[in-house]
Amino acid sequence: MSFLKKEDVIGKLVIDTEAKIIGTVINVTMGTTEEGTTLIVQCVIKTLKKQLKPDHAKLYAMLLEDVKKKHTTYATPEWRLAKDISKALNVSFQDALTGDNLVAYARAIGFEIPFLEIEKKAEATMTIPESNIAIVKDVILTKTPIELPVMLTTEEKVRICPSCEYQNPSYAKNFCIKCGAKLG
Repeated sequence: MSFLKKEDVIGKLVIDTEAKIIGTVINVTMGTTEEGTTLIVQCVIKTLKKQLKPDHAKLYAMLLEDVKKKHTTYATPEWRLAKDISKALNVSFQDALTGDNLVAYARAIGFEIPFLEIEKKAEATMTIPESNIAIVKDVILTKTPIELPVMLTTEEKVRICPSCEYQNPSYAKNFCIKCGAKLG
């Protein structure tokens, strides 16, 4: 394979023997491996995960509208909402209007929570020695299956709810987004 020009492989897809798309070639260099000097193909692996996240701003506006309908005697709906949340969740008045508390309160009163769809991107590079390259045509095929690296970002770490064992995403800091229980 050493006769290939760098520009002939840059940008090509790398596919392993199990038909998994490994990534796109970003660099080709000569290097030393256990087998001696060899061609090394570096490819970038990109993943895209779609995830739902509570829309805190929309939820806040919806809860305020609900408070306005129910309570007409208080100075501001914001004050009444904060008071209701602090009482229902046993949190301080000052901390009542955080995103997590809004979600937990909405769940506690049976309020429908609006969600946003967000995309999370992760990227890593890996090296494939020339000895593992079977064919280079429109795509590059490997001789053996390739194990992709685990690409968890810190934002994707979960917190397990002690009550319902739901795996909460990192943005759920204080309360479970499924049952509203306090996270430890």
